[in-house]
Parts: sequence; structure tokens; C-alpha cells
Amino acid sequence: MDKFDYTYKAVTDSERKEIEYIKRQYQPDPQMDGLAKLRRLNNKVNGNAMMAGLVSGVVGLLIFGGGMAMILEFAMIALGIVLCVVGVPPMAIAYPLYKKVLARGKAKYGDEIISLTEQLLGDKNENH
Repeated sequence: MDKFDYTYKAVTDSERKEIEYIKRQYQPDPQMDGLAKLRRLNNKVNGNAMMAGLVSGVVGLLIFGGGMAMILEFAMIALGIVLCVVGVPPMAIAYPLYKKVLARGKAKYGDEIISLTEQLLGDKNENH
């Protein structure tokens, strides 16, 4: 006769909470309220613009700083000046790039955000 053998291991409370947390991340949330969706869209619009501006500014600043270090520390004046000149445009366009990406995000998601805010404000007025 074949013998059947199995081992049962009970899930602890901390394991159960972790499993449920992971499960919630992959399930569509039927309770996702409009405010959470509104926040997510707003963060997407502002976050993309901020990221573009920061990346441009930081890259330009690092290049400019490398040029300054070459001039001041290593006495490589010609190459240092070239790097400084190359680093200025990315720093200079950081804010205009931020504004451009922000305007594009507002144009792309603006209608959805406006309709969602009107829906949320309408729902609140009906409840009061």
C-alpha cells in the first residue's frame, strides 16, 4: 500500500497580513474612491514635470561643476571652460522644461481631473 504523508503549516498572523497586503496590490480595487484617483492623476502631472526639470538641472550642474573642478583643481583651463559652457544650457532650460512638461500634463489629464473634481464636489453637495 502507498502511504500518503503531508505536513500542515499554519500561517502566522504576520505572514497572513503580508500575504493580504501583496494580494491587495494585484487586485483591482472596487472601493477606489475618486479622491485617491484624483490625487494619483495630480501627482502624475506634477511629478513628471518635476522629474524633467530636476534631471535637466542636476545634469547641467554636474557638468558645470566638473568644468569648475578642472579649472580650479587640475589647471585644465581650456577643457574646464568647455565643460562649464556645455553645463550652462541644461541648467538654463530646467525651469522652462518644467513648465512645458507641466503644461503638457495638464493638457493631457486636465479634462479627466476637472470632470473628476466636479463629480467629487457634486457628490459632496448631494450628501449635505
